[in-house]
Amino acid sequence: MKIACVCGGLIVDNTDYVSNKAHLIADQDWDDALDDAAGEWHPDNLARKWSRLMWQCRRCGRLYVDDPTGTVHRFDPAESTVPHDLLASARGARWPGFLRGRWQAPVISDRSPGELWWQCGKDDSGFEDLVSWEELERRYYEEFQRLHDLGILRSAFLWVDGGMSHQWSSVE
Repeated sequence: MKIACVCGGLIVDNTDYVSNKAHLIADQDWDDALDDAAGEWHPDNLARKWSRLMWQCRRCGRLYVDDPTGTVHRFDPAESTVPHDLLASARGARWPGFLRGRWQAPVISDRSPGELWWQCGKDDSGFEDLVSWEELERRYYEEFQRLHDLGILRSAFLWVDGGMSHQWSSVE
């Protein structure tokens, strides 16, 4: 999904863990949502059943909130000094994120067979194209150890030619 802000900024929501996106749960629904979460539930229940989505423009700070029909409404800040990270994790720089590695024999000749990407904390993210399996494996375990030692890693996996080579989760 993309939202074109009136300031010229573009809000892009095409992945998980977006720092300028939040799920809004009405106070009237809060206890019901918590009861749902405590019982047998599927993660999508909270997202779809109890919440609406909202986004913040990183350029100007405007908020966009969808209503129950999916129509997006814009809210303009009263002051120009509004923080542009209102919807970011309450844990800030301590937000536990993810590490992903993928190795696949190239089907397209101009694409690197190895990719490594991560997003943790407030500003700790990266993407690397790697041309050898040894380099990808080495870099994956370097980043895994670094992010794990910092306490900002939620999950990690290394995918190799259609199979899982390594998988880790902080909730295991």
